[in-house]
Amino acid sequence: MIHRQGPFFIEDYSLCEFVTTATQELVQIVTSLLYGPQLTCGSDDQSSVYLIPTITDIYCRILAFSQLFLEHLTDRAEQKDEPVIPIPGLTFNGVILTGPCTQGVLFSSSSYYLLGRLENVLGFGSRSGGMGLLSTNQIEVLCDKLDQSEDLAQGKGIMRPADVRKLYARVATVLEQLSANEQ
Repeated sequence: MIHRQGPFFIEDYSLCEFVTTATQELVQIVTSLLYGPQLTCGSDDQSSVYLIPTITDIYCRILAFSQLFLEHLTDRAEQKDEPVIPIPGLTFNGVILTGPCTQGVLFSSSSYYLLGRLENVLGFGSRSGGMGLLSTNQIEVLCDKLDQSEDLAQGKGIMRPADVRKLYARVATVLEQLSANEQ
């Protein structure tokens, strides 16, 4: 899921890179829809009828993959006898990140931020002030969909967005503590 030479390598991306890129692009799309020209939902504009369900479907898949990544990260962090191999050549602001826990902290923190930004532009929670792309009714439908969907690993409902973000923050904290031992 994480390594470029792993089985989930898609073209030039690992699965984690692919989902992160998709999340960034979805944030950009929703932001441009929210702050750009307004959507028209008249009978002559069929594209808007499919737009919101498509966005919510992509969002559900991002949350499902995030849940899977978090399960993988926590499992790997708990396996002290089997070391985690760092991703070679990973840099951040020009600095090469060599420790796997440091890399995990960066991934978890950036995922936390991206999902928070996406929640905000979609209209979840108090941070958005109800001023997101989705109406209250559409958010309720999305939450029902999350509850009824199966995640990618356990066959249970997909975690709620706030719970996924909290778990990313918790994983980042644990990996930050472990990264002190890498140096």
